[in-house]
Amino acid sequence: MIQLRYKEILYFCIFMLFILSMKLWIGWNGMDIIIYSAILLVLLLLTLSGKIQLQYSKRSMISLICLYLGISYIHKSPFGPQNLLMTALYGYILFIKDIDKILCFYHITKWFAYLMVPSLIVYWLVQLHMLSPIGMMTYAYGEDIFLRNPNYCIRENYIFYMYAPNYYGIRFNGPFVEPGHLGMMSAFLLFCNKFDFSKKHNIINFVALFFSFSLAGYVLAFISYIMIRFYMGLLEPKKMIIYCFSFFLVMFFSYQLTKDNVLFQELIINRLEVDDERGFSGNNRTSIEMKEYYDHMWESEDIGLIISGLDKQDWNDLVESEGGFTGTGIIVAMVRRGLLGIMAMMLFYIVFLSYSRDKRFAFMAFVFVFLMFCQRTYPFWFSWIICYAYGITLFEYEKLVRKKLSIQKQRKLIWKLVS
Repeated sequence: MIQLRYKEILYFCIFMLFILSMKLWIGWNGMDIIIYSAILLVLLLLTLSGKIQLQYSKRSMISLICLYLGISYIHKSPFGPQNLLMTALYGYILFIKDIDKILCFYHITKWFAYLMVPSLIVYWLVQLHMLSPIGMMTYAYGEDIFLRNPNYCIRENYIFYMYAPNYYGIRFNGPFVEPGHLGMMSAFLLFCNKFDFSKKHNIINFVALFFSFSLAGYVLAFISYIMIRFYMGLLEPKKMIIYCFSFFLVMFFSYQLTKDNVLFQELIINRLEVDDERGFSGNNRTSIEMKEYYDHMWESEDIGLIISGLDKQDWNDLVESEGGFTGTGIIVAMVRRGLLGIMAMMLFYIVFLSYSRDKRFAFMAFVFVFLMFCQRTYPFWFSWIICYAYGITLFEYEKLVRKKLSIQKQRKLIWKLVS
């Protein structure tokens, strides 16, 4: 019983890493580093006292090296305190036993849903003007960010909900900084849990995704649902046509029912309209100027620029010329880091895929990560790494169980035939 409690402490520490990386408000403005350090201290004490055991597999060790090389290349400080802290925490995420990864992922999914319940309740009370904030908070990593976009930085603090009334309005972001972050990770959790709505926590996480009004979250959820159905052998060509038709039918009726609702139109429907410059109007990850510079990179004959991206001074000049807005996503990463930077950021995911014992799901998980990467380049977030590594481990375990059960059934059948 005592050993079980120590395991739950381990799982809770990893859960805290998960939600802190999603920009939980208690970690804003540099506080996350202090909390990360405290979590590492707890994990070290548990390890040194023999309460938890680590498993140093070849896959985990090579994956950790890839993460270290990746953040060292991107941050240009291989021996910086923050890089070493993050690498140590990555090590704990990867080195716990596979069975602990599976159990930890179950707890993360469940605890995340538990967090969403009061968050959604507070969200609705705020929208109905039935609750007052406990105070105001500012999310900014520099004075220039605040001066450039105060509506984004200033939040009303309701503990379980950080409200940006003049920026996100009705969009639900829970205790995190952006609705898009919540939508993206809710979709990832649902994907790794096979969209199993027989479990209450998956229903709650789906509701959180819905009220985030995150277009990227919706698209990720739809694509990953199709992939899971295919993985489970439940996606026949006829059914795929039905799913696609149903999706567009829902969008059509949503348009008809909400065409007089200006807010819903702006959040979802209008963002799906085709745009000559952006591809579609909801593509707000990158400025038009950044997209033009990206196109210019490929048209030029400067191989060094394509491979390594801009140096620090040129990047700062480009950002200043755009009034400080750079956006995020693969286009911005390509301009800033080049092809080498893209490879450094995705190296862990490629290596972990190559060592997977369930290549089919691992490849689908990699596709999911790449789709996220195209619109948000946060590959070193703990939440991304945990969902990816633990989700693949879970599917490997389930595949092994199915194989053993199949062998047992075959043996029973042979025994019946022989007898």
